[in-house]
Amino acid sequence: MTPGTPTPLGPPQDTATWPGDATSPAVPAPGAAVPVAVVDHLRRVPERPLWVAAGLAIIALGIGGTGLATWVNVTRHTATQPSTYAADIVDLRSLGGQDVTVIGSDRADIIVTVKVTWSGSPDNPPVSAGQVTGGILSLDNPCVDTRWPCWADYRVEAPRATAVRWTAGSGDLSITSVASLRGEGGSSDVTVRDVPEVEVTTSSGSVDVCRVSTSLSIRTGSGDVDACEVSTDAARVQTASGDVRVDGAPGTLTVDTTSGDVVLTLGADQRYDVRTSTSSGHVSVKAATDRSSSRVVQVTTGSGDITVR
Repeated sequence: MTPGTPTPLGPPQDTATWPGDATSPAVPAPGAAVPVAVVDHLRRVPERPLWVAAGLAIIALGIGGTGLATWVNVTRHTATQPSTYAADIVDLRSLGGQDVTVIGSDRADIIVTVKVTWSGSPDNPPVSAGQVTGGILSLDNPCVDTRWPCWADYRVEAPRATAVRWTAGSGDLSITSVASLRGEGGSSDVTVRDVPEVEVTTSSGSVDVCRVSTSLSIRTGSGDVDACEVSTDAARVQTASGDVRVDGAPGTLTVDTTSGDVVLTLGADQRYDVRTSTSSGHVSVKAATDRSSSRVVQVTTGSGDITVR
């Protein structure tokens, strides 16, 4: 090498064009600022143990709910409780949503049979108790103060001369061959057979009566009404929403419905003064009519067809 001749330094050290070095990390130039990671020490990061505990709690609730439902089903028991009373009136106005069947017979006393179904201890069944005061038998609801699921079905056998009073929130009533019924139900279906005097009101539920001979009054908020073999001096049916079907030969009959069809089948051997009114619906009268007859049939509907035959 000739003295004084500069030594070659090789290719320029440019990382942007140096072959095979595109993925090499960039080296900061001397004196350049180095980026620093920013850490927010106030940010709350969920701890894993908390998430695990929450998950276990949810699983435990699911298992517990399933276990409770299984326990309720496994520990379900049924008992039949008969009792005998002497009374003229049966008061069924404290039974809540329990279903009731009343049957009139030739017996002299009243026998009440309660079938109770409950969950819990088999040694501690809910007990229905009746009390007679002034000739009135009042029956209570055995499921009122129970902690676990409970329901009861009532069967009442009474003399035919017995008067029945009934009020229910949602239980159904079936009644046959007693002297009279005065009842009020919330969401209840009512079936009546061979009861001379009937007065029933329901908020929501169907009413089915047959062979009523003295007086008939039915009012429903929403529910159909069927009345067969009506031979009362006076009969009245009123419903806000529901179809009405009546057949028989009552002295007078008044039907008033806001929305629903009305079909009346009157006695063929009688003539009636038939008066009809509908705001929206078809009217057909094929029964024998006589404007001077004391047997008056008045039918009014806001929206619905009227058929009198």
